[in-house]
Amino acid sequence: MFLAARLVIGFRLVFANACSPMLAAELCHPRDRQVITTLYQTTWYLGAIMAAWTTFGTYRIPNNWP
Repeated sequence: MFLAARLVIGFRLVFANACSPMLAAELCHPRDRQVITTLYQTTWYLGAIMAAWTTFGTYRIPNNWP
């Protein structure tokens, strides 16, 4: 399941990294464009780090799956 999700997310990641900052810059007030774009880029990688540590932390949860 992790592998399939990683493939789907990885394919969509290209579009998210290319289009989302431009959309955020177009929708926000011109005075705030740099701040909003910078916050988007920063929180993207912070979220990726949190997701990686969550996956690492749940790797050794005992379960009954084969």
